[in-house]
Amino acid sequence: MTRSPSRFRQSLFGLLAGVLAVLVLEGGATALLLVYDLVFWSQAPVAERQHSVYDPEIGWVARPDLSLPDLFGPGIGVRTNAQGFRRGEDTEKTVPPNRIRVVASGDSFTFGYGVSNEEAWPAVLERSNPRLEVVNLGMSGYGFDQAFLWYRRAGLGLEHQVHVFAFISDDFERMRRTQVFGYDKPRLVLENGELALENVPVPQLALRFPWWRANEHHFRRIGLVRVAERALRAVSGRDRETSEIDHPNLVALVEKILEELVAVHQAEGRQLVLVSLPVRHELDPGVSPPSLAFVRRAAAEHGIPWVDVVAAARALPSEQREGLFGRTGHENDPALAGHLSVAGNRFVAEQLARALEPLLGDPS
Repeated sequence: MTRSPSRFRQSLFGLLAGVLAVLVLEGGATALLLVYDLVFWSQAPVAERQHSVYDPEIGWVARPDLSLPDLFGPGIGVRTNAQGFRRGEDTEKTVPPNRIRVVASGDSFTFGYGVSNEEAWPAVLERSNPRLEVVNLGMSGYGFDQAFLWYRRAGLGLEHQVHVFAFISDDFERMRRTQVFGYDKPRLVLENGELALENVPVPQLALRFPWWRANEHHFRRIGLVRVAERALRAVSGRDRETSEIDHPNLVALVEKILEELVAVHQAEGRQLVLVSLPVRHELDPGVSPPSLAFVRRAAAEHGIPWVDVVAAARALPSEQREGLFGRTGHENDPALAGHLSVAGNRFVAEQLARALEPLLGDPS
């Protein structure tokens, strides 16, 4: 009668010791794997982080008065003016005499990721015609919604005759979410038929701690980290996961954005032009690029000119198509390889120059 409890306690102790040993081994293995990943696979913050700053309504905008002369390589840098535009000089509110001002909206393909200020297609377009002044409002990582919000804030206050809104197909997918590339962003929704913003003020953890955002996937294997993140979301009131916007609502949002742009432009006598830019994999043989039929339909209904650079690029010989992207010597850099090269930016500018010519009127 006296031995049974003793054996039970011994068995229980053995079981607990075994569980503890497994937990210690599991924790040690997790720690070793984490150290290994951070030593050999840690990622630096994306290049865009160096020229962007947190914005509570838009997520991030370009840093004003910035000069990073070697951001993309020796002598391939980024300059912004006091307004945060990618230009060497500030932009006056009024259009200079005898000039036609074009404001270019878009994402990194408009900003000119991987090329210098002078090589980005807005600057090339400006040099194509002495009558043009082109203001680059492009910003890396933007969806169609953020590009619209930035134009509404920074572009509408500038006198201009033409608004070129450029995009890639993925810009519409970015509209569906409240986070892209690990960075939080606002999301446009329709409330009672009007545009409204969700996820604002935009959480700024990712922009405050860019190294953590770039490497957080390594730490997520630790249970305590996942618990802490859940607790932080609960405290901040953002514990509810937000689902992506479905296609019908996405279509309605794009239609509403274009409707609003057309209304403000017509009131000021401006011309809106939509430009579809090519993504590298969309030019591969046998690959059909997204039709963006719902955007085309909305553009046609509002009489908005559409410049299809994707179709123009697909019509090129294969060698020329390949030359539209990346930079020699940086083939292993996925970000550079996926963006327009110097030749690609020049090709976009040439297509736009031809398309804009009828809109510019008689120079006399």
